[in-house]
Amino acid sequence: MSPMPRGSSAPKRRLPHRKLQRLLMIIVIIIIILFGVIYGWDYRPQTLIDETTSIRESYVRQVNIDTSFGSRNVEIVVETLQIPTYVTFWWQQGTTNARILFGNQQVQVNSTSTTNVSVQNPGGTYYLRVAKSETECAPCMNCEAPTCVTTIHVVVKV
Repeated sequence: MSPMPRGSSAPKRRLPHRKLQRLLMIIVIIIIILFGVIYGWDYRPQTLIDETTSIRESYVRQVNIDTSFGSRNVEIVVETLQIPTYVTFWWQQGTTNARILFGNQQVQVNSTSTTNVSVQNPGGTYYLRVAKSETECAPCMNCEAPTCVTTIHVVVKV
């Protein structure tokens, strides 16, 4: 009986080169598919706000918009019924860093205003404010009076 060569006391288990390549390709494809699914889910069309309310002074809402993968287009629709309103949309990070994306856009009585804006700031928060026109309500000294209240319908879509 001939002696076994040194270092080969047991057969080594190794993946053949081709099997290793296939395994790596499958893993890469799975990662790409997962990334695509996450991206598609985050960037699907969504309605973030759709509500009708009455306001005496103003209406402010925080809007959470995910910009992790780049800029988003936002459609803001505001309808007012009794008193003209003004719409402001801004981004804010912390207490000092803010950028107005559009401000004091007027919405006439019984009309709808649609504005499209591109948002791209990661981090921070977006805010929407709808304020009634004070000049229209100036003769009214009692702001609790029904004549100083307006109904608005706000829709925000990404």
